[in-house]
Amino acid sequence: MSAACRRRLTDHYGADVTKWLERVPQMIDLVAKRQGLVGGSLHDAGCASVIATATDSLGTHLILKAWYDHDRFRNELTALRHWFPGPVPGVRHVDGARAVAVLEMAGGRPGGHPPPREEQQVVAEGLRFLHTRPAPGGLPALDDYLTSTVVPRVHRRLARSTGDVPVMAVRLGVDAMSRLRTGHRHQVLLHADLYRENVLFDDTRGVVFIDPLPMVGDPVFDWAFWTVYYDLDRDPVGRLRLATQTSGIPSAEMVPWCLTLCLDGLLYYREVGDPRLGCIGDVMVALAKEAR
Repeated sequence: MSAACRRRLTDHYGADVTKWLERVPQMIDLVAKRQGLVGGSLHDAGCASVIATATDSLGTHLILKAWYDHDRFRNELTALRHWFPGPVPGVRHVDGARAVAVLEMAGGRPGGHPPPREEQQVVAEGLRFLHTRPAPGGLPALDDYLTSTVVPRVHRRLARSTGDVPVMAVRLGVDAMSRLRTGHRHQVLLHADLYRENVLFDDTRGVVFIDPLPMVGDPVFDWAFWTVYYDLDRDPVGRLRLATQTSGIPSAEMVPWCLTLCLDGLLYYREVGDPRLGCIGDVMVALAKEAR
């Protein structure tokens, strides 16, 4: 296991994860042997899990994924099974005691295939499909996440700021949080972590969504998250317009969610010294203009 992988998991979970990291290679090897898989190597990816590659007796490429957080393990597998068959990896085997699962590999290789030319349209259609399934029970609620995590975290970080956060960005984000609407649309199972690295493509250039942080709530959250974070370096306005067109959610409702997520991210970037701080401020200004 690489030092970078250890550092990411330690940063995410704290020093308590160290002993688990020592056991992970043996746990993955044991699950692979019991399933008749030929192990490849640990795949240096992810911030909250450890991943290895393997093949079965037919030469099919698979992923072995180990979770430190058992709640995250159960929730992610619940979501993948709920959406399957659909644009998600199939679940081949689950070892509940060790929180290790064998998953199909998108496109048969780590990281999947290059995206199609119409990448964002393909992703938008795939996301709309995920939202067509009735939401299952027993998963975290978006409303709870918003009120117990996001809003307190934003105010806590604002209180710690020392005047080095762009005033306009703060004003836009705080005003947007006060205008969020929840509960008036149908509740769906949300992916809730739609960074580009969690959206892969198979050998037919079809989209495959991986690594969800599933919650049940208004689909506007997923569309806003995708609009903001799928590609911070690219103008988000085209993605916002595609999101509103595909989802049917008006931009006047989506933009406050986008700006709230932007402010949450901006304050985190400031706290850790992330160079994307200036970029996300520009994103906020561009998106705010679309709500006028």
